[in-house]
Amino acid sequence: MNETPLESNQTQLTSQHRLSFDKHNKTLSFKYQKRGGKGKNAPLIDEYAYGNEKHFGSYKVLMQRLNEEEFREGLTAEEISDIDKLILALGKACDHIDKVANEMYEYIKEKIVIDLGESTSGRGRKKVKGIEVYDEESNEVDAD
Repeated sequence: MNETPLESNQTQLTSQHRLSFDKHNKTLSFKYQKRGGKGKNAPLIDEYAYGNEKHFGSYKVLMQRLNEEEFREGLTAEEISDIDKLILALGKACDHIDKVANEMYEYIKEKIVIDLGESTSGRGRKKVKGIEVYDEESNEVDAD
């Protein structure tokens, strides 16, 4: 049985599925048997490829798909266990990323001040502290 080799950004998720990642998508590919010609009636050959790709924009949506019963049909107990371990690891990674993002947001909101230079409205010099814009002379906050 000939199978297309894994690409550098792919991992073999189960015997029937491959998972690939790039900076925008998480892609789930399904194994299929190739045909020796064109059309649905062409004879099957002893060669397999992966296609019928499903793209996911976030890990949370991908994890939901991997949890669905329909996806798990026909998989071995070992493959299901491996998928559950992957879901757990992705969940922990997402939680950690969310925590760090929230900490960064709070830090920026409290600590960072960006001088925007002279105001064109004549009301004084503008600065940005976190997500608020204020006039330096009056400490008056403008709505974003």
